Amino acid sequence: MTEIKERQKKFTYAPKKGNNRPTLEYCIKHAHDLAQQVVDEWGASGGDATAHPSLKALNVLACQFLDAERNANDAREYPVSVVQMPTIDPAWAGHIKEQEAKERLAREAFCKAFKEFTRSLDREPI
Repeated sequence: MTEIKERQKKFTYAPKKGNNRPTLEYCIKHAHDLAQQVVDEWGASGGDATAHPSLKALNVLACQFLDAERNANDAREYPVSVVQMPTIDPAWAGHIKEQEAKERLAREAFCKAFKEFTRSLDREPI
């Protein structure tokens, strides 16, 4: 049990404001780094949800966001790297917008869950 408490003490998510939680703006700006940190912490715990029960749900959202971000980046890079066209096909432009919308929704869902998770850390004794 002490190993879990030590790991929780070392795991700092973000700079804190006066209310001891990161702002939503901070989370949105640094979503990739925060999501990667959550995934890394989940891996370090060995997938053990007993360390913090809501970490599993947060890990799922982090993975969904990272996948959506990767898909949007791939969609944006494809016309430039493969086709080398001066203009983008309208159908492909629609696909890019769709991927960017999915990324934005996943980012917002992850950031809101992340803020709630950090709020729960404030309430739990470590």
